[in-house]
Amino acid sequence: MRRDGFTNGATYEEIIEMSVKSKNTQYDILLSDIKYNPEKISMLRDFYREHNEGKELKEKALQSMGFYKEDGYLRNGAVLFLDDYKEKKTEVQCSVFSGFNKGSERIVTINRYHGNIISTINYIMDFVNQRMNHSMVKLDDTRKNIDAYPQRALFEGVINAVAHRDYYSTYLCSGS
Repeated sequence: MRRDGFTNGATYEEIIEMSVKSKNTQYDILLSDIKYNPEKISMLRDFYREHNEGKELKEKALQSMGFYKEDGYLRNGAVLFLDDYKEKKTEVQCSVFSGFNKGSERIVTINRYHGNIISTINYIMDFVNQRMNHSMVKLDDTRKNIDAYPQRALFEGVINAVAHRDYYSTYLCSGS
């Protein structure tokens, strides 16, 4: 198993996880034992509004995408969006390596975080923004700030990593 930039033997729990994954059961579509409460997804609603020109996330949209079943129970994937979600399924590890790639033997920083999906996305964005190179171009009467990565590209990369990660696994690795 790949951890902290090194390869180690799998633990008993990791072997069980790999066995469950081999059955092609998707974690996020399985039903949880938690009932849907619209008041517990305020961060998801705010995130949706912020990234969709102020539009509101409708109940009908949540129902049609299978966020919860008719009997009101949430899917496992939906549980990860609850405002008070704090378990390890969403844990991310953000690392900074001293060299130009992850092959470097020296790790400068390892930060771990877990919370709901929205707070995890925000954490990763903040981590990268704080550590990436920033420069500026002087103009006649002002300056233009330039980031090493365009914000839209960074956002799409983080969203893609979070959306396509395997939530049977423990960590999503991010870093440079």
